[in-house]
Amino acid sequence: MRIAQPEPAESVHPEILLDSGEQQAILEYQQSILRAVLSGRDSIGMVREVCHLAEMLLPNAVGTVMLLNRDDGKLYVHASPSVPEVAVRRLNGLQPGPGGGSCGNVIYRGTPQFVSNTFSDPRWTDLRQIAYDFNLCACWSVPVYDDAGEIIGTFALSSFEPRAPGRFHRKLLETGASLVGIVLSHARWQDSLRLYGRAFDSAEEGMLVTDAQARIVEANPSMCRILGYAREELLGQSPRMFASGMHGPEFYAAMWASLRDGGGWSGEIWNRRKSGEVYPEWLSIKAIHGADGSVTNYLGVFNDLSQAKAAENAIQHLSTHDALTGLPNRRLFRTRCESLLESGAKLTLVCLNIDDFRSVNENFGLAAGDQVLHEWAARLQACTGDAGNVCRWNGDEFLVMASSAAELDAAELCERIAQTAELAFDPGGRALELTLSQGVAQFPEDAANFDDLLGQAGAALHEAKAAGKNIVRYATPGASERAREHFRIAQGLRRALSRQEFELHYQPQVDLRSGQVVGAEALLRWRDPERGLVPPGAFIGVAERTGLIVDIGAWVLDRACADAARWQELGFGRLPLSVNVSVVQMRRGDFPQLLADAIRRHGLEPGQFEVELTESVFLDDAARMRTVLAGLKSSGLRIAIDDFGTGYSSLAYLQRLDVDRLKIDRSFVMGLTEDADAAAIVSAVIQMAHALGLQVVAEGVEDQPTMQRLRELGCDEAQGYWFHRPVARDALELLLAGRS
Repeated sequence: MRIAQPEPAESVHPEILLDSGEQQAILEYQQSILRAVLSGRDSIGMVREVCHLAEMLLPNAVGTVMLLNRDDGKLYVHASPSVPEVAVRRLNGLQPGPGGGSCGNVIYRGTPQFVSNTFSDPRWTDLRQIAYDFNLCACWSVPVYDDAGEIIGTFALSSFEPRAPGRFHRKLLETGASLVGIVLSHARWQDSLRLYGRAFDSAEEGMLVTDAQARIVEANPSMCRILGYAREELLGQSPRMFASGMHGPEFYAAMWASLRDGGGWSGEIWNRRKSGEVYPEWLSIKAIHGADGSVTNYLGVFNDLSQAKAAENAIQHLSTHDALTGLPNRRLFRTRCESLLESGAKLTLVCLNIDDFRSVNENFGLAAGDQVLHEWAARLQACTGDAGNVCRWNGDEFLVMASSAAELDAAELCERIAQTAELAFDPGGRALELTLSQGVAQFPEDAANFDDLLGQAGAALHEAKAAGKNIVRYATPGASERAREHFRIAQGLRRALSRQEFELHYQPQVDLRSGQVVGAEALLRWRDPERGLVPPGAFIGVAERTGLIVDIGAWVLDRACADAARWQELGFGRLPLSVNVSVVQMRRGDFPQLLADAIRRHGLEPGQFEVELTESVFLDDAARMRTVLAGLKSSGLRIAIDDFGTGYSSLAYLQRLDVDRLKIDRSFVMGLTEDADAAAIVSAVIQMAHALGLQVVAEGVEDQPTMQRLRELGCDEAQGYWFHRPVARDALELLLAGRS
């Protein structure tokens, strides 16, 4: 079988070309292949093109490229466009050696091999039959080198006639082998680039490439995902756009020093996403150098540590917190308590648990029990305002700590907890009404260290359980009694609101010049079914500490307005009314609106109402209070300072506040005729008030000499037993009817 001869070149015949023609042919040969490389053609096609062009320059010959398999050390045909497939199969697996043909000897000897007659040359001993079968009369072969200078294969021209190569043929082979090496190296480089590109694009880590001036030239998809930017938004920008502001100039100076001196830097850094979120990451930066040693690029590899940090924090949290409720565990709670004890702070420790909690697990299942405990923990946190002050100590037993110097604060805390427990629990849609018992111990009264304090609180809890549950017991008996009284009053006030047990009494205010009733002060009374009529001094303090004063105050405003409207209907005119307002009410931003709504609802005029405030109101965020007072005044209401002289009176704040009247406290008025100091104070207050354009009302006038002395000093109005005792609405109406 003979190999078909390729068509001879029409315009080129190597044997007759001059040197300049040979050079031109070789140059065109090179340029043709290099253009193909630049155009991005596939490597096998370009190697076949090398063979085709060589065949055109050497008529009556075929070109073959064989590559060495490093695994088995044999040669295999890579490209041989004019050789039949059957010949290729016989050539594949060629073992290099002294009889392995021209190509086999190139690998065996490491030098070019030019065989002029394959039928007789001993170098073709192993391939003689192939030479006979395919009429391969001569074969010239040269090594193909990679870019590292290693022989990777051969480039051969096999002729159908015996002949030796000329100078041009040797140059043709040398050029062809070089071009094959370039094509194959370029292909490997392109494959590497594609591999690196796929790795760059598919890497989980974020990657950025910048130029030598640290301008971003490339960003992989993970980097865009981590930062929240599109690739186009990053190109040309500086990585400074990610700065979180959490690192100072010295941090970045050290980073660049490491890059400059060592060529790289790695460490934890906090950066900012496009959304503004600051997040932690592990950043590795590598300087990339060119052939001359200068920096051409920087490669940054970003590992988002958000999830790792979150997991680390979760593990840390689990080591210090209860898994079910999220509350501090025993160790953390003890540490916090002991820290407070060491500081010498007053500390209240409440030990509590849900009464008969076992029945919840038995009747509704453990899952329902866990749900109740989880919700109960949330309620306790809401009571204290700080999850760090609550601990699930054991099962359904919880501890609550509070740092306070006031004994009644502990009672208020226990009361808030009890109120929280009164709300039904709803595990799985089944309403449960539960109660709890509480034991209270305080430092330093009841114990000197945490363990003893816990023991005292636990013992008090045991007493509460033994006494019938759903109650509070204190380690100190006296404290227990005071707390119980506070607790009873608070519970009674809540009941009084719902059962309408409050009522208003009115104390008339008299003009000292005419002796006529010119107004009245509304005074709150509580008609307790068990205690009878309870004066405000016995319950107002509890109402203020528990916040109940807000609801009670709203009731007072509405009732006073209703009574004033009734008196107008009865023909008593617009009797001015004074209403006491607590600082707790004033702190509520909606108080002015509540009062305005009540006045409007009952069809009254704001000018017939006077708001009485104690001096303590003006010391509670003075700027805000001045704003509230200005709002009240602008609506037409009058303002009076009650119990003047007992607080922090000063001309300075009187000048700044737009008030209408001063009420002199009864403690000064009662000593007016016998105590020179008291008389001097009353006189000074009257003169000062008049100088400021304010009216003066004296409280607690109980005899005629006091009344007479106040008249002499120029006091405008007075109230007290000498004139009238506080009376219910109906009694005041009789008084007003007699006046009229």
